[in-house]
Amino acid sequence: MAQRKAPTPPAPKTSKAIQARPDRKRTDGSILLVAPDAGVAESARTAGASKGVPVEVVDSVSQVAEVLGKHPVRLVIASADSKQLMPILRDEAPDAQAIFVDETPSVDRSITAFRAGFLDYLSADDAANPDKLADRVDAALDKQHHLARTERRLGRLRSAVRKLNSSRREVGKRVDVLCNDLISAYTDLARQMDTVRLRQEFGALLEDADDLEQLLCHTMDWILKRMGHCNIAIYLTSENGCSELGAYMKYTIAGDLPLTQAMADGLVKQIQHRSYLHADATSLPALLTTDELSTLQGQTVLGVDCQYLAESLATIICFRDGRKPFTAEDREALECAAGPFAQVLTSLVSEGGPDDWSDEQWPHLGDSFGDDEFAGDDDWPDDGKQGPDDRHAADWWKNGGDAPF
Repeated sequence: MAQRKAPTPPAPKTSKAIQARPDRKRTDGSILLVAPDAGVAESARTAGASKGVPVEVVDSVSQVAEVLGKHPVRLVIASADSKQLMPILRDEAPDAQAIFVDETPSVDRSITAFRAGFLDYLSADDAANPDKLADRVDAALDKQHHLARTERRLGRLRSAVRKLNSSRREVGKRVDVLCNDLISAYTDLARQMDTVRLRQEFGALLEDADDLEQLLCHTMDWILKRMGHCNIAIYLTSENGCSELGAYMKYTIAGDLPLTQAMADGLVKQIQHRSYLHADATSLPALLTTDELSTLQGQTVLGVDCQYLAESLATIICFRDGRKPFTAEDREALECAAGPFAQVLTSLVSEGGPDDWSDEQWPHLGDSFGDDEFAGDDDWPDDGKQGPDDRHAADWWKNGGDAPF
């Protein structure tokens, strides 16, 4: 029986980047000798060979820039003038390190070399010794390697920080937009909740209204409570589209017939066309007719059209002295009251039937009941007491009692 050979394990996979990566020791740069003597050149070649770094030689400082432009240099060993060499290195190879070999060493010259930017300072005798030069070259190459690696890391870090700052600014902008949207949404939600609360409050008040008188009186009392003292006129719209005064509450201006009729022909029609009107004493004269202007000059007006199923049923107008203008909250409150008022008005009409309303138009306040309804008043005993069904909880305004709200 033939024996099966064990399968050969696959060779470890090597990424293309690693396969294509050259030997760093040979491609990171070379050692450049500037005007060396024979002993220094031989020692430098020996030290470079031990490190696997090629060595090049130039005769003068003027040739250094040409070499640096062709390929990278890691270390420069110079025996020439240091004042001319270091500016060239800073411009052409800022990562390269330099060792100065001085044939006539002294403390002052060493200080000058270090201040110029040289990494190390050697005498010519020490540089001619291969072991000493190899140690100095080894230290210089290690330092250059660490500095280059640190610079690469700093470059990557700076790039990451720039990207991070850009992302942070973008996130900050998005957060600001989101916060503004949330603020707008919460503000709109709060406004809607206030609108719902006002509508519920006004609708609950009108639940006790059993007739048109109570509806009009409750509405005017609620307006006074929310908006303060003002003149109030409530116009009811008939089937043929005409508006007749249903109720009027005087604060400073009496509701004489010329004024109420002029308002029916002027302000009421404008409010029905616009759905609302909010004008101060400055802008009001441009909206008034000649008959209205004689009385309403210097007043501030707030009006709203009460609609049900897109049909105008009534118009509420409030006006007072222009020195006490109506606010945006007053307008919002009056707009909230318009819907429930029209809805309750519609229910009263549908429940009352045609016998309880005028054949031609809506009745005025005080004319809501016919004379026949009180024809039996003489049947009640004349003892100063009211009949058993003559009081109603919604008639507090007739009895002089306290308001239920």
